[in-house]
Amino acid sequence: MKNLIIFLFAGLLQNSSANLQAYVGQCVFPRHAVADDGNLRFAAEIPIFRTASAAGEPSILQVFAPFKIAEVDNGLIQLLEVPGSDHENPLAGRPLGWAHPSDFEEEDPRNCL
Repeated sequence: MKNLIIFLFAGLLQNSSANLQAYVGQCVFPRHAVADDGNLRFAAEIPIFRTASAAGEPSILQVFAPFKIAEVDNGLIQLLEVPGSDHENPLAGRPLGWAHPSDFEEEDPRNCL
């Protein structure tokens, strides 16, 4: 019975990792809500880590913008800046940092071109 539980738990972990790998290349947008004045506001503060180990003091995401997921590691996603709707973002392609996938919603891929 103990071996069966270990086997099932290992399968669950592997499946969870495979699901996160499916995020690579996806376009995402920070989870948000609409304030009473009609403006967007973050649903919660979104910590951005420098490394996938989530070590150190995170910065807090300040911009409402789409990001592309470049990599998945340690349960976190690496966010890349995208050109934006005007295609004039000079930081496009630059890694922003690492974040929890639960802080983002999947976005239409055309918003990350």
